[in-house]
Amino acid sequence: MKKLIAILTASVMLALLFCGCADGKNGGENSGGNGNSNKKKVAFTFDDGPHAPAENLDEGYYPYTTYILDKLESLGMRATFFVVGNRVEISYNKAAIARGSKLGCEYGSHTYEHTKLSAFGSDSERDRSLTATENAIMAAGAPKPTLFRPVGGAANEAQLAFLAGKGYHSIYWNVDTRDWDGHPKTSQKGTEEYEAFVNGRVDLIMAQVKDGDIILMHDIYMSSVDIFLRAADRLVAEGYELVTVSELLSLKGKAAEPCLYTSKDVKISHAG
Repeated sequence: MKKLIAILTASVMLALLFCGCADGKNGGENSGGNGNSNKKKVAFTFDDGPHAPAENLDEGYYPYTTYILDKLESLGMRATFFVVGNRVEISYNKAAIARGSKLGCEYGSHTYEHTKLSAFGSDSERDRSLTATENAIMAAGAPKPTLFRPVGGAANEAQLAFLAGKGYHSIYWNVDTRDWDGHPKTSQKGTEEYEAFVNGRVDLIMAQVKDGDIILMHDIYMSSVDIFLRAADRLVAEGYELVTVSELLSLKGKAAEPCLYTSKDVKISHAG
């Protein structure tokens, strides 16, 4: 009898192990933790930052990028920031880069001075911009970037080939929140106009988003912060995990190619 009980117990434990229940996890959307392959995934991307200008560092001032990092940390999730090199070099911004990197966030290049690729006179000028931005990101405590977001999303095939030759994956988006278009001032926070703008953009995200999407935002407006905070809560409640672009597209360690990545299954040869 004892032998039979032992055999039955072992059989039950093996069944629990294979279904993932022995440690309380069932592999479903509510099992929690980072990197759950069964969760729907989206990548929030933030352009033009980081935001912590020295002239606004008064008592009680809180940089916009910091609100975003606070939320990501509380959720145990991540995002990708396409930063402008000369803004990274501002000493007040370096702490945001270092903190985000420790949280598992990802940093990509958005040129050194927020310049469209077509405005550079030569590849050597583009190269100088890339190198300066790389140096700024690494000096702030993040790894050398391998992602690039074209300013305005504009890039032709020759420019994409140049970027790929430099080891960059050029990243586009699927959901454009247009958070910059007519955004209210920070001083308007709490007004009907402000709330209408923020809630309208959140509704836009929720109406368009699907598993595998890249969402375009900017971390240089207070309204964008509030859009993200509210959208993040709604997405998580609907079973989404917020991840980096490289996680979403499985780009880490892969050679770049001359195209714009827009989602896990869609690439386009050029834009603009």
